[in-house]
Amino acid sequence: MENRYTAKDHMAAVFVHGQTDRIAVRAMQGFRQILGLAGVTGKEVATQPDKYVKVLTTIWEHFPSDALAILVGDPALFAEMAGLSLKEARSLEPGKNLLDDKSALDRLEVRQDGQYERLGYFREIGEKGVEALPHVVMDAVSLSPWSTAMMLRGMENVIYDIADDPDFLHALLRYTTELAKMAGDAMLK
Repeated sequence: MENRYTAKDHMAAVFVHGQTDRIAVRAMQGFRQILGLAGVTGKEVATQPDKYVKVLTTIWEHFPSDALAILVGDPALFAEMAGLSLKEARSLEPGKNLLDDKSALDRLEVRQDGQYERLGYFREIGEKGVEALPHVVMDAVSLSPWSTAMMLRGMENVIYDIADDPDFLHALLRYTTELAKMAGDAMLK
């Protein structure tokens, strides 16, 4: 019997309280275990959108799901958002964070999405993923403003900022909220 519903139909039904012939399935995937099956390396996934999409299609072939995630966020994107190159970010001393110096936040501004090279990489993955699996929902999953603040400042620093400098933490969260909104809008395109 031919299925009259696509994966997108199942996912859409969830959001409008509709009904299909089954419950929608949204499985979270990990790349590490599937790289070998896809025949790609972690470095290839991080640098070549076609390889990332190959991993997505391999996941779907082995573990069918109505939605797959494009994980928008990696060290290169966080470095870029903090105004650094990946090389500069990696040259930080062990235990140092991108925003250990609170005054660095004053120099940061949320730029237009086209000014973040790494966002273009993730958008290309989204476009190619939709082409490769047009019947599957492609979720662009990004870190929350809170998680982004911890990635930039360090978890321990953020915890201390809650009590020691709430005004700074509010400013940091305003910045990371604007980053999240910009990145989300960029992925919608």
